[in-house]
Amino acid sequence: MWKRLVTLGLATALALCACAQSAGSPQRSGPVTLRIGVADLPPSGVPWSGVGAPGQYVWSSVFDALTVVGPDGAVRGALAESWTARDPRTWDFKLRPGVTFSNGERVDAAAVVQTIRFLLSPAGRAQFAAHVSNYAFLTGASELDPATVEVTSSQANPLVPNALSIVYIVPPRSFQAQGVAGFAAHPVGTGPFTVSRWGADGIVLEKRGAGSWRGSPRVDEVRFVPLRDPAARAQALQSGQVDVANGLDPDQLDGLRRQGMTVVNGARGAIMSLALITNRGGPLARPDVRQALNYAVDRDAMARNLYRGLSRGAVWPVQGVHGYSAGRAPIPHDPSRARQLLAAAGYPTGFSITAEVVVGQFPADAEIYQAMAADLKQVGVTVNLVTVDFATQWLPKFSGRARWAGDAFGLSWNAAPLMDGIRPFNFFGCQYAAQYSCDPVAQPMIDRVNDTFEPAARDAALRELLDYNMRNPPAILLVESRELWAARDTVHGLSVAAFNVPLEKVTATA
Repeated sequence: MWKRLVTLGLATALALCACAQSAGSPQRSGPVTLRIGVADLPPSGVPWSGVGAPGQYVWSSVFDALTVVGPDGAVRGALAESWTARDPRTWDFKLRPGVTFSNGERVDAAAVVQTIRFLLSPAGRAQFAAHVSNYAFLTGASELDPATVEVTSSQANPLVPNALSIVYIVPPRSFQAQGVAGFAAHPVGTGPFTVSRWGADGIVLEKRGAGSWRGSPRVDEVRFVPLRDPAARAQALQSGQVDVANGLDPDQLDGLRRQGMTVVNGARGAIMSLALITNRGGPLARPDVRQALNYAVDRDAMARNLYRGLSRGAVWPVQGVHGYSAGRAPIPHDPSRARQLLAAAGYPTGFSITAEVVVGQFPADAEIYQAMAADLKQVGVTVNLVTVDFATQWLPKFSGRARWAGDAFGLSWNAAPLMDGIRPFNFFGCQYAAQYSCDPVAQPMIDRVNDTFEPAARDAALRELLDYNMRNPPAILLVESRELWAARDTVHGLSVAAFNVPLEKVTATA
């Protein structure tokens, strides 16, 4: 079966490459193409169809938002040059002059306002619930003048500029003419690349040239080649069928380094977890049972053995995310305590759950889920792991368009774009549009963090929530996620931070 997957993956790579060369010594001429082997493709060309991987790798090259979060977690200007808070609930964003979409439409206040108003409308919230949940506190946008946009919020939230970093702006006339379905296949943005082909078997971007405010890319074309199996991605990289590969397994890296590949091990600002559906009753509704499941898992062993020491046991938030504290340690591995809690809760012989997970997106994720299941089996809890497709199964369920068939699902606690510890709690809250967890004690804490503008008071509220979360976890926390990429020695300038890959800065030679 493994060999068949590799063979099928490489066949796809061959079909999408600009030309087929002999393994290990590709000879390319003419326009420079950067070929990237990825675990999965974005679910849509509409840039609000998800957050983080895999969409961000593509969307961040085609679209821009008002702001962008840099590798250090600081917010910088993108379509907006500057911003000020007129009061805790009103922000003014000054737009960068002279920017156009690749179809020639101007980026002015009217275009920005139309995008934001659509996303905050009932139709936008219904179609893009998972995305809008990141900035559900926004209430509207208005044009003050052609170069100034006013954004308002229901809460005194200092993270408005952070949240707007994923609100990619689309050309209003093109979007209205095509509709969501049409735009999904023919996306148009302000970024340094344009989409020349968007298909289920691959995506092709072409450099826009001088039209982008970010400058002209250093490669002529970028091809995203879907290779779901990490072994297929590594083999395609070694044979020269792709120039860059993402989502590699930790045990592949030493061999790739010996072959002269450049390895990128970057922080995601994220952890792997198994989110527990707590609003259906049963054992998972009990905080003591959820504590027991966390005590049962040996996350340090996962980081040491499966991540080859390149990661660490999960605690939220991770270093580099606002709210991180070196004194907040991961939940310890204590199976005896887990059994005691289960027995006291009325489950001395354990129980069974079904968990829907996506594999092949993060390093060693399949092995980590298996290790989690084995640890839980030791305390009497059977986890039936069901692998689902991200775009067609996981995302519709997470956004509320379909129902989870199981009792739990794989979920990345991802700080991007906010780079703040509050972000994942908005998905576990009672107010999330596709609610699966609702803690009446935690919800007021979440609201207090989101509604506090003064920094010191907000930090105190966030600490209270984080401490409560350690005692009442809504998920099984696993390991810190890392960005493991590799590139051939013909590629230079590759960097990855919080799912953003500035491809316009990458060079590739034959």
